[in-house]
Amino acid sequence: MPGKNSILIIPLVLFILIFSLSTRMGAAQKLFKEIERIELKLDDVVFASISDVVSVSDGFVLIIKESRFGDTYALLKLSKSGEPICKYDKRGNGPGEIRSIDRIAVKKKSILVAESFAPYIHEYSHNLEFIKDHRIKKGGEIILLGKFIGIWSRNFITEDKKDKIYMLALYDKDTLKFQRYAFEVKEVPDFVYTWGGMCKVDNNSYAGVYATTYQIHLFDKNLQHEKRLITIVPKYIKKYYPYKGDPQTFDQTSQKWMESWSKMESIDYVDNKFILGYMQGKNSYFDIIDNVGNILYSQYKVDKKWIVFTDNSHVWWLEKVEDNEDVKYFLIKSRLNLEHYK
Repeated sequence: MPGKNSILIIPLVLFILIFSLSTRMGAAQKLFKEIERIELKLDDVVFASISDVVSVSDGFVLIIKESRFGDTYALLKLSKSGEPICKYDKRGNGPGEIRSIDRIAVKKKSILVAESFAPYIHEYSHNLEFIKDHRIKKGGEIILLGKFIGIWSRNFITEDKKDKIYMLALYDKDTLKFQRYAFEVKEVPDFVYTWGGMCKVDNNSYAGVYATTYQIHLFDKNLQHEKRLITIVPKYIKKYYPYKGDPQTFDQTSQKWMESWSKMESIDYVDNKFILGYMQGKNSYFDIIDNVGNILYSQYKVDKKWIVFTDNSHVWWLEKVEDNEDVKYFLIKSRLNLEHYK
């Protein structure tokens, strides 16, 4: 029989474990300190989802996906208090007309959106007035990179058009004339996004994350590779291994294969720290990493909330709140709060 001391130790250990877990959960809730919450007044706007939000001088511009016209896209401008101001929803193949877009790049006096499957960038004023179309080599995801406008687009590398690579085409920010390809990204089957995003670090450098390895890559202002951060991969990150199955059964096995590793999705930089977003199974997490590659906090789990943009010291989240049939969206301004981990 166990002694009295052993019997007393068991509940003590349980108490310590529960206290540690509750303390960690409480700490996670304090990891981002909420400063402002803006309810988006979208009751009169018919839409299915929001794919991007950016800040302009007098409000916010959203890309919304509409369902009443067969999954089409539109631009919507809101005031700083979340009130709708104007909307641009011209659909079609003509000048300025939108087919499929999912990201916005903000310039001083205009915004740019790129067609996903057509070689055009549309330029609009901050009040969503059409200015001009710019023809480019290939459509894709748009990102502002200092003096460049970057377009991520897929290029086939096999004759049967099964495997693709993503390439970053660089265009002059002012003229939108093609400059060069920044760098090629190797391999992988077509359903995998080979890069998980890029962000500005300062006026002279940018960072990107490779979707299938836990690495942050740093680039100079000309998008030339400088170095790689992080040498120790956390144990909970499942490394990616190339698919070596039967191509004939690829579609049937790809989903199971995808769930066997973690996929890097995004990278943001705020307050001299990186926020690295990734999927693990069906869950979304963030890790907080300092600017020399040390992991400060791991596996901050999020649900129905995601980072839409950052400024020098703030993180802006878009949160979806569902209450029975009522759905509301909020923009949340917050600060990263790691002081209690020092």
